[in-house]
Amino acid sequence: MTFPLVAVYCGIDVGKSAHHAVALTLDGQRVFDKPLPQDETRLRELFTDLGQHGAVMVTVDQPRTIGALPVAIALDMGLVVTYLPGLTMRRVADLYPGNAKTDARDAFIIADTARTLPGTLRAITIEDEQMADLRVLAGLDDDLAGEVTRITNQIRGLLTDIHPALERAIGPHLDHSVGPAILARFGGPNGLNTANKKSLHALIRKHAQRAHQRIYDAITTALREQHVVVPGSGAADQVLKLRGKQLLDTTTARADLGHQFEQALAVHPFGPVLTSMPGIGARTGIKILLEVVDPGAFATAGHLAAYAGLAPRTHRSGTSIRGEHQQRAGNKRLKKAIERGEIAISSPSADSDRNLLTGRQCKSAPARLYPASVVALHLTDRPFGLAFRCASRPGKNPEVPGGVAHADNLCWTRPVTLAGSDAIGAVFITRHETSVARGGPARAETCQAQIRASTGPSSEAPVALAALLAATLP
Repeated sequence: MTFPLVAVYCGIDVGKSAHHAVALTLDGQRVFDKPLPQDETRLRELFTDLGQHGAVMVTVDQPRTIGALPVAIALDMGLVVTYLPGLTMRRVADLYPGNAKTDARDAFIIADTARTLPGTLRAITIEDEQMADLRVLAGLDDDLAGEVTRITNQIRGLLTDIHPALERAIGPHLDHSVGPAILARFGGPNGLNTANKKSLHALIRKHAQRAHQRIYDAITTALREQHVVVPGSGAADQVLKLRGKQLLDTTTARADLGHQFEQALAVHPFGPVLTSMPGIGARTGIKILLEVVDPGAFATAGHLAAYAGLAPRTHRSGTSIRGEHQQRAGNKRLKKAIERGEIAISSPSADSDRNLLTGRQCKSAPARLYPASVVALHLTDRPFGLAFRCASRPGKNPEVPGGVAHADNLCWTRPVTLAGSDAIGAVFITRHETSVARGGPARAETCQAQIRASTGPSSEAPVALAALLAATLP
């Protein structure tokens, strides 16, 4: 990573109420080494004073939360702002004498690392208003998801204590609106026993029109199975009503956020690419979008794969130790979002989607996906599709409606026309249980011909993708 010529390197060890800043010149002389409060006026004064020596680079160890204010002020003043990851900082700190852990020492290490090792830094740019709003809403969605899990566990635990049969009847429906609605209206077993059956049936039908009779029969059967009243059932009804209402409100709020995420992805240039992939929904797409931010910042597919920690790590020493291992480094949030999409497409419930994509009848067993299954390709106003490795027999691969024909167990399906001069596509490569004969140069030529039929004769994507597939597929 290259940065413009800088005269002063300011390292800030951020804190909740106060920071410690150290400023170094090009030759390592200290021009500032003091604590300063979490205050806009004081930070602006510091950056203005340092600007008298020349261009200033501000480096922090925490770009968000407690470090958001210094970063925002520095960007507003037009300074170069970078971020030193915490793990990198701790490893660099071992190279300096002493083992003390103080704010002053950390600030000096941050500034000196920015001066001597610029390759360890990550640039921070001004985030547009839409992305900043999505980042805040995504954080709220994560909190609500944790709240849903917590309330659901409390409800199921309480029902198990007082009425196990009722927990088996209502518990599986707590992730749908019908379960929380029943609890919010009637409470626990005491309230359901005294409730008007027509009102109960009408409420269930309102929230589950297709399965209302099955749910109603399961609840009434569960109520008849237990006649003894467990101590605490009266108070449990009150608690279950409150928890049911909380769960209903929380799930409704998450649904509203999901609609906002879908609208945001629909208008973003990279959104149609993400939503065209199986296993990538609105929330997972937003997670990937927030971590990638600018797809054009990655020169090649390998850069994006390495940034996400999906590229293999080469381990060689002499002639006896050779191998490729799974990478443990990389952007953990981006890797987790990609793996969430892999889990969704590999689940048994995703068979219908895989049937549409691969043009074959998939078994109920989930597909096994490669760890490095998502890579990027630079396309220019070309159709984009999903490359899937199909496990059906050679010569019997049907054509996929809306896509192109299968070739040598590789189908290039669901082309989507993208607007813009530099759109990024992603490729999911799945491996099914049925073995497929390995290809070679002929396999690569077949891949090139098939992909060129989808992307156009003048596109450079077929050669790059064929080489990628030849290197990735076993």
